[in-house]
Amino acid sequence: MSYAVVTIGYKSVTNIQRAVAQAYNSTTPPDEFIVVINPYAYNDQTSYIIKYVQEEPRITRWALISQNMGCAKGFNLGMSLSKSDFVVLLNDDCSVGPATYEKMIKEFEDSEVGVVGVEAGGRPNYTPITAQGFLLAYRKQMIAEIGGYDEIASPLACETELGYRGWAQGWKTSIAAGCEWKHVHDISANIYDKINYLGEEMSPQGENPI
Repeated sequence: MSYAVVTIGYKSVTNIQRAVAQAYNSTTPPDEFIVVINPYAYNDQTSYIIKYVQEEPRITRWALISQNMGCAKGFNLGMSLSKSDFVVLLNDDCSVGPATYEKMIKEFEDSEVGVVGVEAGGRPNYTPITAQGFLLAYRKQMIAEIGGYDEIASPLACETELGYRGWAQGWKTSIAAGCEWKHVHDISANIYDKINYLGEEMSPQGENPI
Protein backbone atom coordinates (compact mmCIF):
# COMPACT_ATOMS: atom_id res chain seq x y z
CA MET A 1 0.00 0.00 0.00
CA SER A 2 1.52 3.29 -1.08
CA TYR A 3 1.57 6.14 1.41
CA ALA A 4 2.86 9.67 1.75
CA VAL A 5 4.04 11.68 4.72
CA VAL A 6 2.94 15.32 4.73
CA THR A 7 4.34 17.89 7.15
CA ILE A 8 4.18 21.67 7.44
CA GLY A 9 7.49 23.51 7.63
CA TYR A 10 7.39 26.73 9.60
CA LYS A 11 9.35 26.44 12.84
CA SER A 12 12.78 24.89 12.36
CA VAL A 13 14.71 23.20 9.58
CA THR A 14 16.00 20.64 12.08
CA ASN A 15 12.42 19.47 12.65
CA ILE A 16 12.00 18.78 8.92
CA GLN A 17 15.39 17.07 8.69
CA ARG A 18 14.51 14.79 11.60
CA ALA A 19 11.10 13.98 10.13
CA VAL A 20 12.61 13.00 6.77
CA ALA A 21 15.33 10.88 8.37
CA GLN A 22 12.89 9.03 10.63
CA ALA A 23 10.47 8.38 7.78
CA TYR A 24 13.08 6.88 5.47
CA ASN A 25 14.74 4.92 8.28
CA SER A 26 11.41 3.38 9.25
CA THR A 27 10.57 -0.27 8.69
CA THR A 28 8.27 0.71 5.80
CA PRO A 29 9.50 3.97 4.22
CA PRO A 30 6.98 6.24 2.48
CA ASP A 31 6.54 6.48 -1.27
CA GLU A 32 6.33 10.27 -0.97
CA PHE A 33 7.44 12.94 1.49
CA ILE A 34 5.70 16.29 1.01
CA VAL A 35 6.52 19.57 2.77
CA VAL A 36 4.25 22.61 2.76
CA ILE A 37 6.33 25.63 3.82
CA ASN A 38 3.83 27.74 5.72
CA PRO A 39 5.90 30.44 7.45
CA TYR A 40 4.89 32.68 10.33
CA ALA A 41 7.36 35.25 8.99
CA TYR A 42 10.22 35.18 6.55
CA ASN A 43 13.34 34.81 8.67
CA ASP A 44 16.53 32.74 8.73
CA GLN A 45 14.66 29.53 9.60
CA THR A 46 12.33 29.96 6.63
CA SER A 47 15.35 30.44 4.36
CA TYR A 48 17.00 27.31 5.79
CA ILE A 49 13.83 25.27 5.25
CA ILE A 50 13.51 26.45 1.65
CA LYS A 51 17.15 25.60 0.92
CA TYR A 52 16.82 22.18 2.53
CA VAL A 53 13.68 21.10 0.68
CA GLN A 54 15.19 22.25 -2.61
CA GLU A 55 18.28 20.10 -2.09
CA GLU A 56 16.89 17.04 -0.27
CA PRO A 57 16.21 14.31 -2.90
CA ARG A 58 13.97 12.32 -0.53
CA ILE A 59 11.45 15.17 -0.51
CA THR A 60 9.32 14.32 -3.52
CA ARG A 61 7.16 17.45 -3.57
CA TRP A 62 7.00 20.77 -1.76
CA ALA A 63 5.09 24.06 -1.82
CA LEU A 64 6.03 27.53 -0.61
CA ILE A 65 3.23 29.72 0.73
CA SER A 66 3.66 33.50 0.88
CA GLN A 67 2.39 33.73 4.47
CA ASN A 68 0.97 31.46 7.16
CA MET A 69 -2.39 30.12 5.96
CA GLY A 70 -3.07 27.82 8.91
CA CYS A 71 -2.94 24.07 9.44
CA ALA A 72 -6.28 23.27 7.80
CA LYS A 73 -5.39 24.83 4.45
CA GLY A 74 -1.77 23.65 4.68
CA PHE A 75 -2.61 19.99 5.29
CA ASN A 76 -5.37 20.06 2.68
CA LEU A 77 -2.85 21.35 0.15
CA GLY A 78 -0.35 18.69 1.16
CA MET A 79 -2.93 15.92 0.76
CA SER A 80 -3.92 17.23 -2.67
CA LEU A 81 -0.26 17.07 -3.77
CA SER A 82 -0.04 13.37 -2.88
CA LYS A 83 -0.50 10.59 -5.42
CA SER A 84 -0.52 7.84 -2.80
CA ASP A 85 -3.44 5.75 -1.54
CA PHE A 86 -2.90 6.87 2.07
CA VAL A 87 -1.43 10.01 3.59
CA VAL A 88 0.11 10.46 7.03
CA LEU A 89 -0.12 13.99 8.45
CA LEU A 90 2.78 14.71 10.77
CA ASN A 91 3.30 17.71 13.02
CA ASP A 92 6.86 18.82 12.38
CA ASP A 93 7.71 18.68 16.11
CA CYS A 94 6.63 15.04 16.48
CA SER A 95 9.29 12.32 16.62
CA VAL A 96 8.20 8.93 15.26
CA GLY A 97 9.47 5.45 16.15
CA PRO A 98 10.80 3.17 13.39
CA ALA A 99 7.80 0.79 13.20
CA THR A 100 5.07 3.39 13.68
CA TYR A 101 4.31 4.19 10.04
CA GLU A 102 4.15 0.49 9.17
CA LYS A 103 1.71 -0.18 12.03
CA MET A 104 -0.46 2.77 11.04
CA ILE A 105 -0.71 1.85 7.36
CA LYS A 106 -1.44 -1.78 8.22
CA GLU A 107 -4.72 -0.66 9.83
CA PHE A 108 -6.00 0.24 6.36
CA GLU A 109 -6.15 -3.45 5.48
CA ASP A 110 -9.67 -3.09 6.85
CA SER A 111 -11.41 -1.49 3.87
CA GLU A 112 -13.86 0.35 6.15
CA VAL A 113 -11.10 2.26 7.97
CA GLY A 114 -10.76 5.82 6.72
CA VAL A 115 -8.73 7.32 9.58
CA VAL A 116 -5.84 5.89 11.60
CA GLY A 117 -4.35 7.54 14.65
CA VAL A 118 -1.84 6.70 17.34
CA GLU A 119 -3.86 8.18 20.21
CA ALA A 120 -7.57 8.70 20.62
CA GLY A 121 -8.76 12.30 20.71
CA GLY A 122 -11.61 14.19 22.27
CA ARG A 123 -12.89 13.48 25.75
CA PRO A 124 -12.84 9.97 27.27
CA ASN A 125 -16.59 9.52 26.77
CA TYR A 126 -16.60 10.61 23.10
CA THR A 127 -18.10 7.98 20.80
CA PRO A 128 -17.25 7.02 18.20
CA ILE A 129 -13.55 7.55 18.78
CA THR A 130 -11.54 10.07 16.80
CA ALA A 131 -7.78 10.38 16.36
CA GLN A 132 -5.52 13.13 17.67
CA GLY A 133 -4.15 15.32 14.91
CA PHE A 134 -0.42 15.53 15.62
CA LEU A 135 0.13 12.16 13.89
CA LEU A 136 -2.67 10.50 11.96
CA ALA A 137 -3.38 9.03 8.54
CA TYR A 138 -6.24 9.28 6.07
CA ARG A 139 -7.42 7.06 3.26
CA LYS A 140 -7.31 9.29 0.17
CA GLN A 141 -10.51 7.69 -1.13
CA MET A 142 -12.34 8.99 1.94
CA ILE A 143 -10.88 12.48 1.54
CA ALA A 144 -11.90 12.49 -2.13
CA GLU A 145 -15.46 11.54 -1.17
CA ILE A 146 -16.10 13.79 1.83
CA GLY A 147 -13.44 16.49 1.58
CA GLY A 148 -10.58 17.40 3.88
CA TYR A 149 -10.37 19.74 6.86
CA ASP A 150 -12.98 22.45 7.22
CA GLU A 151 -11.04 25.60 6.27
CA ILE A 152 -13.78 28.04 7.27
CA ALA A 153 -14.12 27.11 10.93
CA SER A 154 -10.56 27.87 12.04
CA PRO A 155 -6.95 28.17 10.89
CA LEU A 156 -6.34 25.14 13.08
CA ALA A 157 -7.19 21.71 11.66
CA CYS A 158 -10.11 20.06 13.48
CA GLU A 159 -9.49 16.34 13.15
CA THR A 160 -12.48 15.59 15.40
CA GLU A 161 -14.90 17.23 12.97
CA LEU A 162 -13.33 15.42 10.01
CA GLY A 163 -13.41 12.11 11.87
CA TYR A 164 -17.10 12.50 12.68
CA ARG A 165 -17.86 13.52 9.13
CA GLY A 166 -16.15 10.35 7.94
CA TRP A 167 -18.06 8.26 10.47
CA ALA A 168 -21.34 9.78 9.23
CA GLN A 169 -20.46 8.53 5.74
CA GLY A 170 -19.64 5.00 6.90
CA TRP A 171 -15.87 5.28 7.51
CA LYS A 172 -14.25 4.01 10.72
CA THR A 173 -11.40 5.40 12.80
CA SER A 174 -8.78 2.98 14.11
CA ILE A 175 -6.09 3.62 16.73
CA ALA A 176 -2.96 1.64 15.86
CA ALA A 177 -1.46 -0.26 18.79
CA GLY A 178 2.19 -0.30 19.79
CA CYS A 179 3.20 2.94 18.06
CA GLU A 180 6.07 5.05 19.37
CA TRP A 181 6.08 8.83 19.21
CA LYS A 182 7.06 11.90 21.16
CA HIS A 183 5.16 15.14 20.71
CA VAL A 184 4.96 18.42 22.61
CA HIS A 185 1.60 20.14 22.09
CA ASP A 186 2.23 23.73 21.09
CA ILE A 187 -0.50 25.93 19.60
CA SER A 188 -3.27 23.47 20.43
CA ALA A 189 -2.26 23.65 24.10
CA ASN A 190 -2.02 27.45 24.05
CA ILE A 191 -5.17 28.35 22.15
CA TYR A 192 -5.22 32.00 23.24
CA ASP A 193 -1.69 32.78 22.03
CA LYS A 194 -1.50 35.17 19.11
CA ILE A 195 -0.48 33.72 15.77
CA ASN A 196 0.18 35.32 12.40
CA TYR A 197 -2.59 34.11 10.10
CA LEU A 198 -2.92 35.43 6.53
CA GLY A 199 -0.94 38.53 7.44
CA GLU A 200 -2.82 39.41 10.62
CA GLU A 201 -2.33 38.59 14.27
CA MET A 202 -5.18 36.56 15.71
CA SER A 203 -5.99 34.10 18.46
CA PRO A 204 -7.42 30.74 17.28
CA GLN A 205 -9.97 30.76 20.12
CA GLY A 206 -10.61 34.48 20.46
CA GLU A 207 -9.52 36.66 23.34
CA ASN A 208 -8.39 35.07 26.57
CA PRO A 209 -11.32 35.31 29.02
CA ILE A 210 -10.73 37.13 32.30
